[in-house]
Amino acid sequence: MAALEDWDAEAVVAWLSSLQLERYAPAFRKYRVDGRRLALGLSEKFMSAQLRINVRLHRLKIQQSSSELRAAARRRRRRRRRRRWRRRRRR
Repeated sequence: MAALEDWDAEAVVAWLSSLQLERYAPAFRKYRVDGRRLALGLSEKFMSAQLRINVRLHRLKIQQSSSELRAAARRRRRRRRRRRWRRRRRR
C-alpha cells in the first residue's frame, strides 16, 4: 500500500468507497482531494461548504478514518527510522 501522502485523487475515492461514502466521490474529484490534502486533515467547514457533506456523521466518519490513516503513517515512519538507526548502530 502506498504512503498516504502519495495517494492520488482516485486512491482517495477508493478509500471513500471502502467507507461506503462513494456518493461524495464527485466532490472529492472536483476539489482534487488527494492523499497529501487528506494527510493535512479536512476541516468541518471545508467538508460541509465545498464538498457538500451535510450529514454530520459522515463528516465524523471521514475525519475519524483519516485520523487513523495519519496515525498509521506516523507509526510506519517511526518504525523505518528505528530500523535505520539500529542498522547504523550495528556497523
